[in-house]
Amino acid sequence: LYCLLRRLFGPALTHTERTPRLLPHFALWVASAVAVGLAAFLLRLVTPVGENYFGLQLGFFASYIFLFAFGILAWRSVWLEQITRRRLWPVILCAVLFWPLLPAALMLGAKAGGKLGFAGGWNMQAFIYALWEPLVAWGAIAAVLILFRRFANRGSVICDWIDRRAYGVFILHPPILTGVALLLRGWQVAPLAKFALVGALSLLLCWIAADLLLRLPGARRVL
Repeated sequence: LYCLLRRLFGPALTHTERTPRLLPHFALWVASAVAVGLAAFLLRLVTPVGENYFGLQLGFFASYIFLFAFGILAWRSVWLEQITRRRLWPVILCAVLFWPLLPAALMLGAKAGGKLGFAGGWNMQAFIYALWEPLVAWGAIAAVLILFRRFANRGSVICDWIDRRAYGVFILHPPILTGVALLLRGWQVAPLAKFALVGALSLLLCWIAADLLLRLPGARRVL
């Protein structure tokens, strides 16, 4: 869709000039999170979380589309360079305060003995989950940007190798993760231990697969 819009509107979407603008105020961060949450809640009335269409979970597309557009705007507005801990601590604090909301709702729902309806539908659980996601995610994104710029903003052979294959991992991870999980489905062990093993093995296989993918003719042009 973005490529189509670029074709239709040309210079308005393809210019490469960067015009510094002030980083959005905290109120706009919260307002955007609430708007995305409400959009997700309405979207999940039709396509609940867990339902796939052509391999895509449309229930998450409210945040996907917003963050895609926001990333483009952030680059053009030179926002990443303006990020400081002082400016973003309210956003991070908001995430910390709202994070317990979902576990609390889960425990209350389980205690009540009712069917958990977080995936979607006209119910309070789905409404809480839809709002919780962006309110926590915006703060998590802000915290990761600050931490990585402060402690990981340096190159290395390993980091450069991982970085070059990250997009390939993003594309390849669903079938690999699912395949590993199915392969180990019969293994009777503590859930956390299985989670750790499946996660570690999937990560290793994802980066190996992405490396092999990059070796194909023409792959580097799009990855």
